[in-house]
Amino acid sequence: MNKQLLVFAFCLLSLVFPSSAQVSLIPKVGMSFGTYQVNKVEDSEYVVGFAAGLGIQLPIPQNPIFSFQPEVNYIQKGTHYRKTDTPTNTPVDLPLQVESRNRLNYLEIPLLAKVTLGKGALKYYFMAGPSIGIALGGNYRSQLTNTSQTLIEQEGKIRFKQKPAHYTGQDAFFYPAGYNRLDVGIQIGTGIGLQVGNGMLLAEARYGRGLTYLLKHHIMYIRETHPDFGEIKVEFDRPADMKSRTFVISLGYMIAFGKIN
Repeated sequence: MNKQLLVFAFCLLSLVFPSSAQVSLIPKVGMSFGTYQVNKVEDSEYVVGFAAGLGIQLPIPQNPIFSFQPEVNYIQKGTHYRKTDTPTNTPVDLPLQVESRNRLNYLEIPLLAKVTLGKGALKYYFMAGPSIGIALGGNYRSQLTNTSQTLIEQEGKIRFKQKPAHYTGQDAFFYPAGYNRLDVGIQIGTGIGLQVGNGMLLAEARYGRGLTYLLKHHIMYIRETHPDFGEIKVEFDRPADMKSRTFVISLGYMIAFGKIN
């Protein structure tokens, strides 16, 4: 499925630029700092991830300041959050803290309008536009603690498929009701470019805001036997409406070739 998504992405890019335009390729690599907006969560932190991709800058004929830049990116998004609650049906008569760290891998296609200013070897630019991403999978780690000790700890992969019958592992299966693999959003960014050799070295900062939710409710159901407290049954079902918020810093190198007719 991942190979089919890559083929689709590059076919989409091939449709958006004319053969007569001068094309600049922009391979890049960087770091992402992601979180999800989660309602009624006491403490949410950013998760550091990896980002890389390939952009194609298409200048608008007769107007070198403006250009169009579609991209195909691999980016990790996620969140690290804590929430304290007092569950029912558990022998532990104390508030419990749920701590969860999730990291999801996305194939993302931004379609950006770009304005480039400056003269000589130094340029600076601004960009904005919509994006669409699809979650490929990921991993998670969660802990359930009271005031003195860790009661339960789980970790595994996040899979966007149906849970197999009689599965007893710790992988999380996001399928199908309530979950949304598509992340439609908007991106804005700025950067500087310095002429180095035949191309231009780019340093860029970008912010992405998801408009669609990953899931509507955050549901956690745990049933395990603890050596001190016996069987622990915990169920959290809270409105979540999780939407992505991601900062990316990256370095790239713009390689120009061809001519504008």
